[in-house]
Amino acid sequence: MTTRKRLRFSFSLIHTISATFLTIIALVIALSTASFKGMEQVGEQFEELSQKALPMAMANATLTRNVLEQVKLLNYGMQITDPTELPLTISQIEALAKQSDGLIEQTSTVAEHLSSMLRENVAELHQVTNSILSKQSAVIQMQSDINAAVGGFRYGLSSIGPEMNRISSFLSEDNPESSDAANRFIASASSMESTFLLMMTQTELEKAEQEYREMRNRIAGINLAFDDFKEWHPEVNEFTSLIAPYDMVQAGFNDDGVLRLILIKLEQSEQQKAEFQRASQLANETMYLLDQVSDAASDLIDDRKSVVHSTIQSASLTSVISAGVLSLVVLVTWFGLRTWINRGLKNILSRLSALTEHDFRGKAQEVGPFELKEVARKLNQVIDSTHDSISTVTRNCETLYQTAEISHDAAEQTNQSLTVQNSALASMVTTVTQLEASIREIAMVTNASSEVSHLATKHTVKGVDVVEKNRQRLESLENSLNMNEQSMLELDERIKQIREWWT
Repeated sequence: MTTRKRLRFSFSLIHTISATFLTIIALVIALSTASFKGMEQVGEQFEELSQKALPMAMANATLTRNVLEQVKLLNYGMQITDPTELPLTISQIEALAKQSDGLIEQTSTVAEHLSSMLRENVAELHQVTNSILSKQSAVIQMQSDINAAVGGFRYGLSSIGPEMNRISSFLSEDNPESSDAANRFIASASSMESTFLLMMTQTELEKAEQEYREMRNRIAGINLAFDDFKEWHPEVNEFTSLIAPYDMVQAGFNDDGVLRLILIKLEQSEQQKAEFQRASQLANETMYLLDQVSDAASDLIDDRKSVVHSTIQSASLTSVISAGVLSLVVLVTWFGLRTWINRGLKNILSRLSALTEHDFRGKAQEVGPFELKEVARKLNQVIDSTHDSISTVTRNCETLYQTAEISHDAAEQTNQSLTVQNSALASMVTTVTQLEASIREIAMVTNASSEVSHLATKHTVKGVDVVEKNRQRLESLENSLNMNEQSMLELDERIKQIREWWT
């Protein structure tokens, strides 16, 4: 009953936390009210600024971000290699350009000449951006064409040399001039293959053109060597394994071949770089103009700063004091809840640790919040129930042990009884064996008596002797019957003993 009363009047953790949060909310409302009054005073002073300087400053900041976003998208667009992504980037830049026109109009309220210069720079930046992205689209398409054509061209370069070497091995066996033409063909093909790889790695148009001129010289040498070889061996045109890759290499030098595509792509890339430098210059000039607009807005705001300063100071002081009080309440509440909850948790954890070590002697103290007291009470019930269960199991084990001892004694007695019974059965077997021998002897005597009687009827003359012998036989029969009777009595006694043991 005492425990129930104590639990009934205990503070609930949920109620305590709810009360704490309600207190904090009340303090926040009070702080918000005080801040709102201060903001009303500040708002009166900033009403003029809100109609002129602040919108212009916000538009200036948004326009700055807009320009930076356009430059970022331009830089990203120049790195795009997937043709499906480029239209999305272009549409984003178009949307930013349309937004820029409206933002520039908002900045015209402070400085008209700055707004005019901004409008010109942003328009030119948009024009340069479109030109760069248009070239990027062409570069992507050219790169796709290069990727499609470069495989066949490289295959041709890597195949013509080994094929010429293979063909010349059996066509130019005894012809030095033919072998020389084949060797020149193979050497030029090998050199042109390495030159093409260098050209593929070049990022500057001038160096790529040098490699291209070198390849033109090499293809001229290859053509000359092939013509010389063909003069000696016209049947070389029948070798498709050489002619097909040779035609692929020749196609690479056409106006629409892979080599011209590489040069055109590098030319477009260099034009892009030049236009990107111009775009960077325009972006820097635009940012400078935006800084001037920002300075003008800052000067306008500074004119009202002294008027608003005192109001802000008073509002700040009120906010600091309120925040300090709120922080103190939160800190005290946190420390109190922490101590209160930890006391109940440590109590429960100590009992749980004891339970893990099979210690059921103590009980958990009902301290802390109402919920933790309920947990402690339930834990005590579990301890009592577990202790009773263990006691019951212990008693059952002792009873089982005693029953096992009784069963062991009964088994020993049964074993002894079986031993005695086994001995009695052995004696009975012996008696039965003796009885069988007596029966056999009686049968033999009976047969002998029968024979003697038969002889007596035939030999009446010898009757006296026969009668005497017959009498002796009868005496022997009587003795055998007496022995048989004793054996039967002994067998009967053994059977009674066996029945007694079984019962």
